Amino acid sequence: MYQEPLNTFDLWADDEAQGNHERILLALGRVMRFLDEKLYREGESHPSLVPETLLVRDGKDVDLDFLEKAEVRREAGFLFYRAPELTDDTPMTPQGEVYALAAIAYRAFAGHPPTRGKRRLWSWQADLTLNIPDQPELSKAILEALSIDPSRRPQNLRALHASLFQAYAPLAVGSRPKVEKRFPVNLTVGKDVRVPVDKVLAGAEGWGVRWFDSAALSISFDEATRELVCAPVESGEHRIEVEFTHPDRPRHPLISEFSQVTINPDPDSLWKNLETDPTAPFQKPHVAREVMTTPFARVFAASQRGRSHAHEGSFREDDFRLGFHEPSGWHLLVAADGAGSAKLSRRGSELACLTSQACLTKWLETGAGRLDEAIIPLVAEGESGKLKQQLYLWLVAAAHSSQQAIQAEAAGMEPPRPAKDFHTTLLICATKKVEAGWVLVSFTIGDGGVGIRQGDGTPIAFCEPDSGEFAGQTVFLTVPNVFRDAEKNMSRLHAAFVKDLGSVVLMTDGITDPRFPTEASLKDKACWDAFWAEVSAAARFEEAGADERLLRWLSFKSAGNHDDRTIVFLMPPAGPTGAPPVAASN
Repeated sequence: MYQEPLNTFDLWADDEAQGNHERILLALGRVMRFLDEKLYREGESHPSLVPETLLVRDGKDVDLDFLEKAEVRREAGFLFYRAPELTDDTPMTPQGEVYALAAIAYRAFAGHPPTRGKRRLWSWQADLTLNIPDQPELSKAILEALSIDPSRRPQNLRALHASLFQAYAPLAVGSRPKVEKRFPVNLTVGKDVRVPVDKVLAGAEGWGVRWFDSAALSISFDEATRELVCAPVESGEHRIEVEFTHPDRPRHPLISEFSQVTINPDPDSLWKNLETDPTAPFQKPHVAREVMTTPFARVFAASQRGRSHAHEGSFREDDFRLGFHEPSGWHLLVAADGAGSAKLSRRGSELACLTSQACLTKWLETGAGRLDEAIIPLVAEGESGKLKQQLYLWLVAAAHSSQQAIQAEAAGMEPPRPAKDFHTTLLICATKKVEAGWVLVSFTIGDGGVGIRQGDGTPIAFCEPDSGEFAGQTVFLTVPNVFRDAEKNMSRLHAAFVKDLGSVVLMTDGITDPRFPTEASLKDKACWDAFWAEVSAAARFEEAGADERLLRWLSFKSAGNHDDRTIVFLMPPAGPTGAPPVAASN
C-alpha cells in the first residue's frame, strides 16, 4: 500500500490549512513560476508532479532544487495526480502538468487527493467537490483545472497560476491593477500606433508590470513616453497579457490579466488583381505609357488600371493620345476617361482620343494660318476673342466628330448598342511655342482637369469641370445634347499666353480627385507646389526612364480613390529651345 513520505508538501499543507490559505497558494505559485521560467522556456517538462516532489525544508517553503531533480516511483499514489488522458507510458503534457498541480492543490485544501483520473472517466465518478472556507472562486478554479476534458483546463501552468491567484479572495479584491478587457483602439496591419498606457491600464502604481508581446501584435512599451507601441503584422482577434507583481506581497505572487485586441487586415491586402475576360471585345492593356520629344518640348504620358477595376477584373477605361504637327508647331494632347458604369466605355475613350487626334491634325493642314493670325492679339494684348472663334471650329469640331464616331460604331454593332454604353469624358489641350513664349488652348467635357504651371509655380486652371445632376456625376461626350448649347461649349474653351512655361498637365479624375479635390484646388498654388514636388521627385523627368517611373507613381495610395489614373505632362526641354517655325507674335 502506498505511503506518502514524511516532510512533503501535502503534510505541511495539512498543518497550515487551518487558516493560512495564502501561504499554501504562494508556495504552489512559486512552483508554477519556477517550472514556467526555468524548465519550459527550454522546451522541457517535469516528468511527474506529485506531493512527494514538493519537499519542504525547515517548515518554510518548497525546495526548488529538489523539485528540479526529483525522481518519483510510480506507485499507486502516483495515479491520483495523473491526468486521465495520460497512460503510464505517455509523456507529460502541459495540460497534464496543470492537472497534476491542481490535484496537489486539491490535496492541500481538501486533506485528501482527488479521485484517480482514470476512474473519473466513468460518468458516476467524474464530478469532484471542493469547499475551501470563504474561497468559492478558488475552489471553482481548482475544480476547473481538474476537468477530465483537457481543453477545458487552463492550457499551461502560467494560465493556471493566473486563474488561481485571480480567484483567491484576498488577492482578487481591493487595490489591484485593472486592465481594459478590450483594447481601446482597433489596430490595422501595417499601421504603427502609439497608445497611452493609462488608456489600457489603471491602478498599477507601485506594481511591477510585465507586458507579454506576441509576433502578431509586435507590441512594446516605451518607458519614456509611457506608451504602448504597436506595429501589428497579423489580423484577427488577439490578446495582450499583462503580469503584475507587488513588492509588499510575500514572494511576489503573480496576477495576470489580458486585454482583447482586434487587428484589422491591411486594406491593400483585400484588393484583388483579376485578369479581364480574354474573349471580351475591345481588349485594352492594363497600363500604357509614352514619351514624345519635339524641338520645343518633352511630353510624358502614363495610364494605369485602377484598383477598383482590377478588383472586379474589368478593363482600364482611360485612354490618351499624343501628337505633334511639325509644319505648324502645335503639340496635340488628348486624354479621356470612360465611365465605369458603361459597358464599353473603354472603346468610347479610345475612339474619342483617336478621332480627336486625327481631326485636330487634319484641320491644321488648312487652318494653321488662321490660327497664327488669331494668336497675335492674344500674345500682344491678352485678347482671346478672335482666337476662340477659330478654336470653336478646331477643338469643338474635333470633339463633336468624336461623338459622331462613337454613335456610328454603336449603331453599327450587331446588335446595335446605345451610345451611352460608350460614355466617356474628353480632355483636349494644344500648345505651341512662339517667339515670346507659349500659346496654350484647351477644350474639355466632363471631369478631370487641365492645368498650367508657370515657371515661377503660379498655376492656371485651364478647364471647367462639368458636374452632373447629383454629387459624383459628370457630363459625358456621348450625351446626345451636349453640343446643342453653343454658349456652354464656348465657355469650355480656354486660351492663354504664358511667357515662361513650367508644365502643362492633363489629368483624369483618378488624379484630380485625390490631389485636386475641389475646383478651387486647381487654382491653389500650395496644391500645385505639393503636387509638383511629389511627381517630379518620383518621375525624375530629367533622367532616362521617366515614363516608367511616372507609371509607377500612379500606384500611390489614397483612401477612397481607386479609379483609373491617366496623366500627361508637357514641359519645355531642359536646355535652350530652338526657334519656332512660325513667329506668331509678328
